[in-house]
Amino acid sequence: MSETDTNDGRMRTIYAAARSLAVGAAVFALVVCAILVINHVRLTSADPLGSPELGRLIAQLEERGNDPALSDQIRALDLLARKAFFTSATFERMGAWLLAAGIAVMLAALLTMRRLTRRPPDVTALPDEEEAVALPAFARWLVGVVGLAVVAVVIVFAAGRSTPFPGDAPSSTAPSPGATDGAAPVEPPPSREAILAQWPSFRGPFGGGVSASKSAPVDWDGATGRNVLWQVKVPLPGFNSPVVWGNRVFLTGADAETEEVYCFDADTGEMLWRHEVTGIPGAPAEPPEVSADTGYAAPTVAVDGRRVYATFATGNLIALDFDGNMAWGFNVGVPDNPYGHASSLIMWKNLLLVQFDDTESGNLYAFDSATGKTVWHARRNVDASWASPILVSIRGEMKVVLSAAPYLEAYNVENGILYMSVDCLSGEVGPSPAATAGLLFAANQYALLAAVDPLEGKVVWETYDNLPDVSSPLGAGELVWVATSGGALVCYEAADGTVLWEHEFDEGFYASPVMAGGNVYATDRSGMTRIFKAGREFELLTSAPLGQACVCTPAIVGARIYMRGERDLFCIGE
Repeated sequence: MSETDTNDGRMRTIYAAARSLAVGAAVFALVVCAILVINHVRLTSADPLGSPELGRLIAQLEERGNDPALSDQIRALDLLARKAFFTSATFERMGAWLLAAGIAVMLAALLTMRRLTRRPPDVTALPDEEEAVALPAFARWLVGVVGLAVVAVVIVFAAGRSTPFPGDAPSSTAPSPGATDGAAPVEPPPSREAILAQWPSFRGPFGGGVSASKSAPVDWDGATGRNVLWQVKVPLPGFNSPVVWGNRVFLTGADAETEEVYCFDADTGEMLWRHEVTGIPGAPAEPPEVSADTGYAAPTVAVDGRRVYATFATGNLIALDFDGNMAWGFNVGVPDNPYGHASSLIMWKNLLLVQFDDTESGNLYAFDSATGKTVWHARRNVDASWASPILVSIRGEMKVVLSAAPYLEAYNVENGILYMSVDCLSGEVGPSPAATAGLLFAANQYALLAAVDPLEGKVVWETYDNLPDVSSPLGAGELVWVATSGGALVCYEAADGTVLWEHEFDEGFYASPVMAGGNVYATDRSGMTRIFKAGREFELLTSAPLGQACVCTPAIVGARIYMRGERDLFCIGE
């Protein structure tokens, strides 16, 4: 037998093997498609999160009031439902990868067959002329069948479940106020002016760190009581910051056994009510492990003048009216974070926005503030993050902006559609974004401080010195300030990153700097607040001690500053 005949035989063998592999991969892809469709249809019809039995039990609990046995039954059933949901979601993700792998193998095999039919110089030798002519038709048929199957899967999945994960069927322990026939009440959201006059979330209005106050105090001493209007002990520990609406100040506290929301009178410091978070369907039987630096109550609450919204390290998410009555509550999922959950909440109109990035997946949720139902949910390909979202107007439309390695991202707040994503971060991201001068700013220790143009979706400038690991940057006017855990305060020109000044202090900063009345307030870990002019030159006005350690960001409303120390809540006013 000649060498040519040997090569021809080998090529025919390879061709036959490639053809068999293509057919096998196509069959495999079709089977995976069928299984995915069947699983999706089954889960859609079953709808574990919208179980009628679960709804019936919740209705009974609403009628009976406090019933621990019934609450435990609801919790167990809800946990089973969520496990079914998570199992199905995992199966769908694995199935999608298997389907992609099957299609890739099929296409690779078809490409191999095509190359063999074109092999020079003796095309008729392998395969024969009839096979060579038939290959394109065979390939088109095979690709067409698999393509139709994939299209069918896409159509079925596009129809979607009527209940997006995880909160569309709200596990509410109280009826939605004013709801009729299951419809959510239509509530007028607070005006922009009302929001700017309050301190409704972490770092104030829209999460920007800038207060409308023109008369904030600049001198106090917590130890001696100078200019301290009142001081009260907070029952349980927490690293969340004060939030203020009207004459009410809100905080949370928690340990491994108890989660609580607190409401204080802003004028007197009297505790108006405290609400222990119990009976949340889906809540874990055991609390997750957290670090001492994060604890069980790190996320700051959000308020909208009607309700206060709180979340904890367990993933419990609740809404309370201003009298402390629970409106709704459920468990978003137990965060799988190395240190514990710390992302704070923020409101936009009637939407409660929740950043929920852990080691399993990145998520951004928008829940209806009146009912807790999911309005939209954006899955994000990011690492675990402890940063909090901010709201920024871009081209006249409000966006929610988030930091989590490796991306600084912006989403349309009304529908959750991704507007911008810039790869510029690394590591374990704690600082939240900032915005000013038409730019967005993202920072993290051992990574960088980056200025991003949201219209172009690109980094304008970046620096690698004096980076924060907890404290968030502050942007206002044409300037950006950064406070680091090493004790450095740095001022940058927002447009190009020029360092305007840098000053070193003995103690580092965890609290985020905030601005009021043309002054910047930066509180270090000892509780000392450095107050300096918001200018291109460093001008320290005063240093005001709280008298106890502090890692929480101040809330500035009118002529008062509310600060949470290691043990106490302070109201400061001259």
